[in-house]
Amino acid sequence: MCAFVLLLLAGCRENGTGSAQPPGSPPPPSADNIQAQFNAILAPLYELVETANADSPVAPELSGLYGTRLEEARQKLSSSPAYPEGVNRVINQLEDSLRAARDTQNGALVLLLCDIVRRLDPNNARLPRFEKWGEMVKNRPVVVIRGWYEPRDTETRTIYAFLEVFTPEDGKVHHVQVREGEEFLNLRFEKTIGNKAGIRLIYVVTGDEIEIYSPSWRRRQ
Repeated sequence: MCAFVLLLLAGCRENGTGSAQPPGSPPPPSADNIQAQFNAILAPLYELVETANADSPVAPELSGLYGTRLEEARQKLSSSPAYPEGVNRVINQLEDSLRAARDTQNGALVLLLCDIVRRLDPNNARLPRFEKWGEMVKNRPVVVIRGWYEPRDTETRTIYAFLEVFTPEDGKVHHVQVREGEEFLNLRFEKTIGNKAGIRLIYVVTGDEIEIYSPSWRRRQ
């Protein structure tokens, strides 16, 4: 019986049926190569994460575009023994980008990254908390400082900020006058930054802190 098995294995090697790689064909891609091919697709996304701020727009069609290209790469590379290691490296990079987008306070970018991670790792346990946060922040009001008012006849110094506020949930623009400590449209005016350079707000839905600077201050920088 042992002799028969040895003869069978020898015959398979001669016929090529026992070899995972046909003679003369290139070796399967390594983990480094797999990671590099996915990163070539994701490079514009990583650049967006590096340069984005809280209000940077994220095109809705990006999810589908990245999804199509990632699926093509997955089909081409997934048969390689090194695929699990290579794709796990990519997922780790994307999770780092998720944390960076969260720190930037860009909800739409966080949701895009969640969608991309889910395509590569459907059971990723970290995604639900990021998705919940992203949905809340996506509807956060967008604030622009339009001016300041400081009454001269008050015992304590009081500074009012004139703000233009866009609320994504209903698509409306609001014009409000607020001072430190006041709440408006799910925001709280925490404090004035510098000599009327900007304001620090708290988004009361999530507790996140936001700093908004006046256009005149930005022009001087």
